[in-house]
Amino acid sequence: MAGSNNHTGTAESGIVLYDGQCPLCCGAVKFIITRDPLKKISFAALQSDVAHQFLRQRGITEISKGTMYFLDQGRLYSRSSAALHIARHLKSPWNLLGRTTWIPAALRDVLYDLIAQSRYRIFGRMASCWIPPWEHRGRFIDRDHHTSFPG
Repeated sequence: MAGSNNHTGTAESGIVLYDGQCPLCCGAVKFIITRDPLKKISFAALQSDVAHQFLRQRGITEISKGTMYFLDQGRLYSRSSAALHIARHLKSPWNLLGRTTWIPAALRDVLYDLIAQSRYRIFGRMASCWIPPWEHRGRFIDRDHHTSFPG
């Protein structure tokens, strides 16, 4: 069923793991939410136990908050590859960015790393993880991590 929120990384869903204390990263999550009308993408902050579990199951034990991850169809993408694979799920024209994976990751990641290394200096840092609006709560598989949710 299209648009289901089963959080398993199947063809119908993907999971973005992001730095929940980074305003730029949280802005990216908001951007994705508004451009994913079928609600195929779910989210978890890297600070959450859920994100740690997903990454540990895939052999990643040292988690860099400077890295965005995207689990899609059983594959884990990171850095610029994650961003471009996320774009493939967004409505037009943003999905066209997903076609640029032909550019070598080593080149794409140079820009990604420059932004990641300076994001706190440029955008600041939040004292605690961003709390998503109530209407999007079901898309956050780490919602227990966001203790301010009512109910």
